[in-house]
Amino acid sequence: MVEPVRESFLFFLRNPRIIYGAEIGVRKGLNALAMLKHCAELKLVLVDNYCEYADTSWNEEYTLKEGIIDKQNMLEALKPYNDRITFLNKDSQIAAKDFPDNHFDYVYIDAKHDEESVTIDLISWYPKVRNGGVLAGHDFCRSGVNTAVKKFFQGKEKISCDGICIDWWIVKKCN
Repeated sequence: MVEPVRESFLFFLRNPRIIYGAEIGVRKGLNALAMLKHCAELKLVLVDNYCEYADTSWNEEYTLKEGIIDKQNMLEALKPYNDRITFLNKDSQIAAKDFPDNHFDYVYIDAKHDEESVTIDLISWYPKVRNGGVLAGHDFCRSGVNTAVKKFFQGKEKISCDGICIDWWIVKKCN
């Protein structure tokens, strides 16, 4: 099963400079697979540490066993695209330090959904997006994501979202 292409990525595809992207929080790789199938020029960095966590706001627990299975499934599903992907089995904040600022054309955040974690991802990855590039994410309907995104971009950027408030995105202003 391939996940449908996210609205934020379709928005991004209208931009003629589709070269280098990153997905923060990969899980089974379905979103990455959809992006890679949809855009033959895309080179994608995938970041996920597959560690266990608990999301108390949604009564969700993710176990180490699930992480091991998801990682294996992701690597298998994306095998046909190995020449276009780089997988970093790291914490997202640490992985962000591997890249210079203004490096990516598109970054998609879908890791932990609590306000603190989302804020850390925004602080870590926003500088990595080039001016005119797109920073996007998933689960805008979750309170932790929604609050973090709105606080971070207040007075900086216009936040767009799809019709059902699942995906959100901003186009990074030129400084």
